[in-house]
Amino acid sequence: MKPSLVCLLAVAVASPAFAQPSDPQVLRDIRKPGVLKAELRPGAIKKVWSSANTQYFWDRAVVAWRNANLPEFPNAMLEIGGFARYAYVTNTYQEFLTTYNTYNGIPAPSSAEIMTMMQKNVRGVVGEYKYSTMVGEFHHFRYPENSGPTWESPKHLTVPLEIAYERKEGPTWTVVYADRLRVHFYRDNVSAPWKSDLVNEELESIRGDRKEYAATELRKLPTRADLDARRPPE
Repeated sequence: MKPSLVCLLAVAVASPAFAQPSDPQVLRDIRKPGVLKAELRPGAIKKVWSSANTQYFWDRAVVAWRNANLPEFPNAMLEIGGFARYAYVTNTYQEFLTTYNTYNGIPAPSSAEIMTMMQKNVRGVVGEYKYSTMVGEFHHFRYPENSGPTWESPKHLTVPLEIAYERKEGPTWTVVYADRLRVHFYRDNVSAPWKSDLVNEELESIRGDRKEYAATELRKLPTRADLDARRPPE
């Protein structure tokens, strides 16, 4: 049985609607006023599900650069990484989803240096209570996948962080927690050192397994504060 002309036309009309946006289209769409340069990141466009919007989108990883508009550093640029998002059916550009940004051309620490800054100031990152009740080393202490530090301004740095650790909760037990945090660094001006006083936000804390110990054994387990006190000064 041969397909009808109506069916063939329906397929011809419907198929282009689900074709993904091309790379040249993505670059055109993100080159808004003020964007000095834009590049595609390695990889291909991805079909992603948004539970918040209950629909599919196309996401393409990109990087864009803008003038930082800092009088002290006239050639400085703001590098912004993220995803160009498109409607799945119509391929129309929806928004730019920022996953990180950083300044080029000013005294700005790298992602690795920021991680070191946090590891050296665990008390400021997690707060006094957790710092004094954590035992042993972190199970993990890392940036979330596909995310990193974001500059709110040259004097304010926001850092997403995922940590997992054990915490004393009773005379004979600990509980494993997995937290998502947002840590804020501040400085007085672009060239000033970062302040040691941090602001931390707890976005999520998941209570995990309970671990049993003998009371004498648990008392001997060093807290994070104990471990840091024992480290030789740098």
